Amino acid sequence: AAAPGRLLTTPDLTRAAGWLSAADPQQVLGTLRSLAVVTSSGPDEASLFARLHEAWRIILELASIPESIDCVIHAPKGELPADLRSLTGSLTAHARLTDGGSAMLQLHRAIAGAVASPASSALNAATAAATVPIAQPIACDRMLHLIGEQGRLRVTDQDYQLYDQHGQMLDERPRPKQTIHTFADAVADHWLQIIDRPALAHQPERDTPARQIAVLACCHACLLSARTGQPESPMRLMTAHGFKR
Repeated sequence: AAAPGRLLTTPDLTRAAGWLSAADPQQVLGTLRSLAVVTSSGPDEASLFARLHEAWRIILELASIPESIDCVIHAPKGELPADLRSLTGSLTAHARLTDGGSAMLQLHRAIAGAVASPASSALNAATAAATVPIAQPIACDRMLHLIGEQGRLRVTDQDYQLYDQHGQMLDERPRPKQTIHTFADAVADHWLQIIDRPALAHQPERDTPARQIAVLACCHACLLSARTGQPESPMRLMTAHGFKR
């Protein structure tokens, strides 16, 4: 489904039913002023870095690269990791875009529950069986909210709502009445879309080296900002490493 050497991110929110059913936001909303990506995943699902990479890929597909990014990361143990792959916990970032717009990221990855010792498990077996509920599936919770000159669009994996600039709903795709849409469901849906619509798996304009470098620069700027406590520039990072915009 993917060309050799090409990075295929899955599940891809912009290849989910909600997004594919909605109108092109850049046509119906006019110039985008504000973009927000909100995601939450379970402890055994995609890493926080994967969600961060997806969020910036979506933003840079719709808007310009940020002038600056101000980020806070709340790690479970209170210490920031040395690299992006080790990111965990929650992340909030605010970005000023070069075209005058703004972007906001709010990303969270749940913490795995502690494993009880054999002694405590045996001691509390009777009460645990009566009081501890069976673990429920965790929903794949991803949302993209776009505000433009002509209105706003809210999109999730399964539904969307389009509003005009006066707040009146123009169109929607209701959320299906079914069981929880899990991370596994989102991955399966993405692959089905690729099988049914092969063109979705090969869009060179989304995967240029320049775009991938910009996405990674934004990810690194988030981690650097969380370390310094100051807004950081992904463009400055790119320049420092010899990349041109």
